[in-house]
Amino acid sequence: MRRAAQRSGSPAAVDDLATPTVRVALLVRQIALAAAALVTLVTGTSWTGLAVVIALLLTSQLGLHSTRVLRLVERHPALALVDVLLVSTAMVLLGPRHPAVLAALTSALIIGVLFRWWVSPLLVVALLAGHALSLPGVADLTLNDMVGTPVVIMSMAAIGAGFRHVAQQARRKDEQAAADRQAAATAEERLRLARDVHDTVAKSVQGVALLAASLPQWVERDQRRAVTHAGLVATSAREAVTEARALLTGLRAAGDDTRFEGWLSERLAEWGAGRGPAVTAEIAAVAPLSARACRELRAATCEVLENVDRHAADAAVDVSLRQVGDLVVLVVRDHGPGFHADREREAVRQGRYGLLGLRERLESVGGRVDLVSAPGTGTTVTLSAPAAVAADHDREAPVLRIVS
Repeated sequence: MRRAAQRSGSPAAVDDLATPTVRVALLVRQIALAAAALVTLVTGTSWTGLAVVIALLLTSQLGLHSTRVLRLVERHPALALVDVLLVSTAMVLLGPRHPAVLAALTSALIIGVLFRWWVSPLLVVALLAGHALSLPGVADLTLNDMVGTPVVIMSMAAIGAGFRHVAQQARRKDEQAAADRQAAATAEERLRLARDVHDTVAKSVQGVALLAASLPQWVERDQRRAVTHAGLVATSAREAVTEARALLTGLRAAGDDTRFEGWLSERLAEWGAGRGPAVTAEIAAVAPLSARACRELRAATCEVLENVDRHAADAAVDVSLRQVGDLVVLVVRDHGPGFHADREREAVRQGRYGLLGLRERLESVGGRVDLVSAPGTGTTVTLSAPAAVAADHDREAPVLRIVS
């Protein structure tokens, strides 16, 4: 049904929004027809009219209990025309003041909901024609008989058409909102993938390129050293492939361990062991992070430490981790040469997105990055990420101090 509606360029009306309205109208129509059948049976006005009313009761019952029937009728207006002709026949046989007229009103509402603007007027005209043919048998016609009932029939059809339009607009807005959310999620995933590629695969591939570039020189100078370098190239290439596969399969998730302080202690101990300058760390107990926030904060921390190695390898480093309200705050300060504040903008212009990616990484989980630096004063990077569970932490919380 929806595929057919999409091919016709108009969304289906029989959906979650319109179906309840159509069913309520059918229920009201059944009540009106039951009253019409009872009146006809008691008065014995027209047995043919009674048969028509019973036929309408059956068609109403089908539509009331089967959405498939409603969709079939919407696809094939000729079926609706048969029902309209039955209603018109009932009005002609029973008269314009018979309860069967109420069935015409509810039918007009259903017609407005189910059919497009170029179909519903034709069906409404058939209803009006049936009402007009029922007038000659009435001796004392009133203005309500001649004008009131036709106006109400057209009004009910207009109400149904208005509801159809509102339902379609609501659906379009929902579909657009879903498309916008999908586009935003896709863009965010692309940025995340770009950051992860920058932090892992790109650096590994760059290392492979540097080793491969130096390999011809070692072949000429020292073949044994060249063999060693060739092994390093192969190993680095395998590591790059492993990292690429991990990115594609999502294996770089933080897992169930969302306690950042434990990971940070191990990472600093490993990192500080390979440095000459001192590394001092004060790590307080902090609230757990969500898996995604923990993953992003870990990746950002590794990026900051690598930047320290690159730009302040001979400088001492101070690291602190603490809880500030519902934020986990990591501060990394190096006592290196520092740099000008416009360095980040210059890096972006030159196609280097390390600092920009660092900010985007934390902002994607509701955190932030603050960077303070000036020539000769070192650099301080503050990484903040929201805790998964907000908790009050005493200022005298246990602190692990690491000095290497």
